[in-house]
Amino acid sequence: MLVYRHEAQLVEAAGSFISEALTGGGAAVALASAAHLRALEDWVSLCGSDLGAAAVQHRYRGFEVEAVLDSLDSPADVAPALSAQLAAALAEIPPEVAPVHVFGEVAQALRAAPGDAANVSFAALADELRGARPVSLLCARHEDVTADAACSRQERADGAALLEAPRFPASPASNGAVVSSAVLPPAPAACRAARRLVRAACANEAGADAIGAAELVVSELAGNAVRHARSTFKAEVSFNNGSVRLAVTDARPLPADWDGFPIAREHGLGLVAAMAESWAVEPLADGKVVWAELARNGAVR
Repeated sequence: MLVYRHEAQLVEAAGSFISEALTGGGAAVALASAAHLRALEDWVSLCGSDLGAAAVQHRYRGFEVEAVLDSLDSPADVAPALSAQLAAALAEIPPEVAPVHVFGEVAQALRAAPGDAANVSFAALADELRGARPVSLLCARHEDVTADAACSRQERADGAALLEAPRFPASPASNGAVVSSAVLPPAPAACRAARRLVRAACANEAGADAIGAAELVVSELAGNAVRHARSTFKAEVSFNNGSVRLAVTDARPLPADWDGFPIAREHGLGLVAAMAESWAVEPLADGKVVWAELARNGAVR
């Protein structure tokens, strides 16, 4: 069982669990909220797993908790429905494929559902699934999601362990509303994903020159997280009056004696400093954030 505080902790832990199976030639099944399932699949894909190919080979299947709940005629059907759908997914996996990892999120939607939904026991589901074939099961819940009797029993079950969540800081407060964000792995492809995030967020909010500058800046910030922090990171885009604010938060704290990074104007933070209206590196508990603000419209510096 993983008890997490920040979304990035869930995505990194569950993403690593799924990736471990797929990259080893095994299979994975994931059950999560729609938003978290998308984030997980993006993270795993950026790490190099071809989920489309794995799905065709019956080595990957993802389920959205909300879709499962919407398909039910009665709230009392939650546990049987989850069991049946997960068992069917396992049955499709070729018998020679191993290992098989199953991830299940105790999503808020399950707790909010009426009837017996809150009594779904992933420990009981694990016993049922292991009766069909050997599987490794990882369950997760946010620390604010009530640990009911089923969760508590699972966390104390024989052979179960409470997994320590990866270190990751809370996102710092921003003056503007965050309009787009993504949790990304320390993989080169994550830089392209950060650029796509910025372009999509700014499409109707900034001029062409400003979008190009924002893509370049976020690419440098993401690149530093990949190359130097080597940490899962969160990229965020927000707007504040006439500015677009880009922030990258990672889990590598600043050194105790830190007094600034070396800066060369042509690349890295030197390029960020040359293009941004303002920027900063700020320490956080368990990590740091690097942010930059650029004018939405107008000439690029």
